[in-house]
Amino acid sequence: MNKLTEILEKCRDKNYLNQNKTFIREYLKQRKSLENLKYELNGKKNYLVLNILEKIDFDFHLVIPSFEKKYITQYMYSSIFWMYKKAYIDKKQLEKIQENFKIMKNYTKMFEDTENHFLLFRIENDRKLQKIIKEDYNIKNITNIKINPNFTGDYLFILNVDSLFDLSKYNDYEIEDSKELISRIKHEFNKFSLQEEGELYNLNRIKGKFHYSTLLFNKVDRLLNNKFSKVYSNILQVKRKGIEVKLASECSLSQMLAEITFFKYENILNEDLITIKDKTEAYRRIFKENEGKRIVVFGENEEIEYEKKVWYIDMKYLNIFNKQTL
Repeated sequence: MNKLTEILEKCRDKNYLNQNKTFIREYLKQRKSLENLKYELNGKKNYLVLNILEKIDFDFHLVIPSFEKKYITQYMYSSIFWMYKKAYIDKKQLEKIQENFKIMKNYTKMFEDTENHFLLFRIENDRKLQKIIKEDYNIKNITNIKINPNFTGDYLFILNVDSLFDLSKYNDYEIEDSKELISRIKHEFNKFSLQEEGELYNLNRIKGKFHYSTLLFNKVDRLLNNKFSKVYSNILQVKRKGIEVKLASECSLSQMLAEITFFKYENILNEDLITIKDKTEAYRRIFKENEGKRIVVFGENEEIEYEKKVWYIDMKYLNIFNKQTL
């Protein structure tokens, strides 16, 4: 067993990987290691190697080969396509690389088979998530709160998600991995100006890049009694009724984007996120901008003095509104 193979095997241990990222990254950047990595990406362990490289923030352009004949294989193409799906290379780069593989017999079928593999993988992940929601989601009757079902007018729901998305009080293995991944996603968002319309492509690219986190999210969601998917399911239901929903947080915009990316709040747009550094002032501004609407604030520990028509309700009661005809 050579040293590279030994290191890759050790990386199956997450503790080893997390504690030695810098050493592993620098070792793999060495010329001999790069050649050996290309060899590994051209074989059965290619996805294992790709996932390790991703976790140590490796520059994937270093392991794209020159595409001499020995690298024109389905294994190498699947490695390249993986990089494309994770947004480590763009579409133009993929199309240029694809030209090298057109010398293969039935290359069109190989392209389709590789893409279908990824599509089926994503569909299966989505099915698992939906199964969890259907099995565990159970709206309970809450008798001590009465809400008038005959609502009229426009509504604005503001959900303070600081408590919902806070993982600091948990130390389970999967949750520690989740904290680290959220931090990595935030780091990616911090590279761009989040307020400029021209950056929308980059923001969506980052969200797509971390789609692989679905399985980890599923584990964490189930571990915490599906609290993230339950709230998201309720959000989708009230949005279908025409209710405007905003997520508020005292965290930075990049932190909120990282959290909704990891927790799979995929129908929440950037403009639906509100940062509230100065809570009193921020809410007053929001209330003033939305005068005439019925406003419900979920998840706040205390009321903000403004008007009595602003309601303050615990996040767990969001499902009540889905039982009413608004």
